[in-house]
Amino acid sequence: MTTWSSKLYMDKTVQKHPHRYQKRFEEPGKRRGFCVALSEQAGRSLEIYSARTPWFWYQQAQGIHIVGLAVTYRGAMRLVAQMISDIQKETDEISSAGIREYFMK
Repeated sequence: MTTWSSKLYMDKTVQKHPHRYQKRFEEPGKRRGFCVALSEQAGRSLEIYSARTPWFWYQQAQGIHIVGLAVTYRGAMRLVAQMISDIQKETDEISSAGIREYFMK
């Protein structure tokens, strides 16, 4: 099951049609692009997945909380940098628990 953050970060291309790209991530035949998701593994906070990989499909079936969407891998990396910057400005620290709390509230 896919859940979407209310603070969803998007690159410039995705910002033009956000619902279209969200739909592409949920429909098997149309998947493309990259997502930034909260990690379920201890010690990790964010992970980047290509929508076309079997690992993403597995994670989606297990339950994934998406916090960012980008068309390219480079765009996803930029989103992560922006997320970290925004979280640090708001909380004055960076930790896995702090990142999870930022996106889950």
